[in-house]
Formats: sequence, structure tokens, C-alpha cells
Amino acid sequence: MIGEPPEPVHTACAIFMRGGRVLLARRAGHKASYPNCWDFVGGHLESGETPEQGLARESMEEVGLLPHQPRPVGLIHDERMGAIYHMFVIDRWAGGEPSLVGEEHTELRWFPIAQAVELPGLALAQYRDLLRTLPSGPDQARRRRGVGSLARTTPPDLPPAA
Repeated sequence: MIGEPPEPVHTACAIFMRGGRVLLARRAGHKASYPNCWDFVGGHLESGETPEQGLARESMEEVGLLPHQPRPVGLIHDERMGAIYHMFVIDRWAGGEPSLVGEEHTELRWFPIAQAVELPGLALAQYRDLLRTLPSGPDQARRRRGVGSLARTTPPDLPPAA
């Protein structure tokens, strides 16, 4: 119909976490959306893809990592770009250390959560609120995952994240 807004673009975003730090990627200057800004790994879902499938594909395409047991932590609506971001926390993955793959990003860096919240060049202001909800250290992360009761374990064939 005329005058109806277009369907939003669904995107999956990976919040890779290790030792109270989050992995952020600086978007390349040639990108149409949020050039030179710090962002989470991720991208648009392809037709028929679930957010979890898109998360795995985008993580491999951008940083060479395959997430294991991603935990959904919410949605972010980006009216400027007409997008809905499906946010996932990941603390287990295959592929070793993240590395730049392709031309989507120019830099990868692990930031302490408190520092990431204050970064002036975050792609979305809504990231700050989400980052504030994340555990900032190993003890807090274990409590949130329920260590001592129903803690997740790493399968024998999957080493813990480096």
C-alpha cells in the first residue's frame, strides 16, 4: 500500500565476550551505514534465515568465528536504518582468535565493558544501555549463567574461547 513504511531489515549481532571484555569491530569508511564507527560483528539476515543462522554465517564471514550456544539478549530498533537488530551474547566459539575477514571492518579490539560504554564512536547509542546490562567480569558472568547449579559446560571437542 502507498504510504506504508517498508518492512524492517532484520540483522543478527554477535556480542563476543571474554573476561569482562567485548569484541568490537570498526566499520570501514566506505560502508553506507555507520562508517568508521565501532560496532558488533553481524549483518543482515538472508531470505529464510533465522537470526541464529545469520549470526553464525556473519560471524564466520567477518571474523572467522563460529558461535556456540549464543544467548539472545534483546532487540534494538534502528529507525534511521529501518532495521531490527537481534542481539546475542557469545562466550564460546570455534575458530580461535577473531581476525579480520573481508573488507567490512578495518580493526578489531577487545574493550572492557565500562570502556565500551563510553566509546564516542559507537554505531548506535542504544548499544550503551545493552552493554550496561552485561556482566563485567568472570565472577559476575558465572553468577548470571548459574554456575554451581545449571552451568553450561564446554563439549569435550570444543576448547574454551581463548
